Amino acid sequence: MLGDEKWTTLARKWMYYLPPGRPSNTDLREIRGIIQRRLGASEKINALILGATPEFRDLLYTLDASVSVVDRNPDMIKATSYLRLFDSKEQIHGEDWFDFLPRNEGAFDLILSDFTQGNMHYDRQEEFYWLVSNALAPHGYFVDRVLTFRSQSLVYSSKDLLKHFANCPLNLVTLNNVMFQLFFASDLTCQWEMVDVDRMFGVMEKHSEQDPGLRKFVTFMKEFIFGEGLVWYYGRDWTRISENYFKHLELVEEIPDTETVYAGFAYIIVSTAKRSQHGLIEECGTESP
Repeated sequence: MLGDEKWTTLARKWMYYLPPGRPSNTDLREIRGIIQRRLGASEKINALILGATPEFRDLLYTLDASVSVVDRNPDMIKATSYLRLFDSKEQIHGEDWFDFLPRNEGAFDLILSDFTQGNMHYDRQEEFYWLVSNALAPHGYFVDRVLTFRSQSLVYSSKDLLKHFANCPLNLVTLNNVMFQLFFASDLTCQWEMVDVDRMFGVMEKHSEQDPGLRKFVTFMKEFIFGEGLVWYYGRDWTRISENYFKHLELVEEIPDTETVYAGFAYIIVSTAKRSQHGLIEECGTESP
């Protein structure tokens, strides 16, 4: 996972991030509908948010849920709390998900997650999803916004993007689209199987020799969007990722993004804990009894 100092850098820039990097109004309507359909009969939903996503925290407040927030970086919690509409009561846990989840077996009716998958190395993702499944109550749901790579035909061409953005106006929309398309959803993302911010800046700087307009994008990306030294684990084919995702979770439904530059990439995935024939969650890395 990213080091704390790098999340602190991101926390200072969070206000400048736009959907689809943060949940849109459409995402929130879809997630509200999921919660009401799946958990509408619950007297009081006991909910957990992995990360400090302010939009999810406000949504759960309007649904009168009991809310726990887990994020190990206090600067991120502070920055995102400032962006909330409501000053509602929450249980804030400043710790790592891998430490918090094992202590809360079967505790939550609902776990919400917004693009958390890429924050951890591929080697730890199965363990993460097992811990999530283990923290769900028997009737609980995991609602996860996920960035997937399902078809090479959808992947953005880095060559075309670099030429395009070199002639675009410089504003928050175009800066965010450079992040979403070039950094997180291009052929280079797939080739590297990761989002390597420093390496991508190097590509942009090299192309700025032919397309000088890119130089300002690099400067402003560093100021408003990214710090240096950041890495996320995206770009690997979904058929490989989903094997680990669904070893311990049972797919209920998925809702695709159809409105943004992440159309065909981003999905809201709803799942439940996968149980063995004896009703127990299988231990990570072991066979069913």
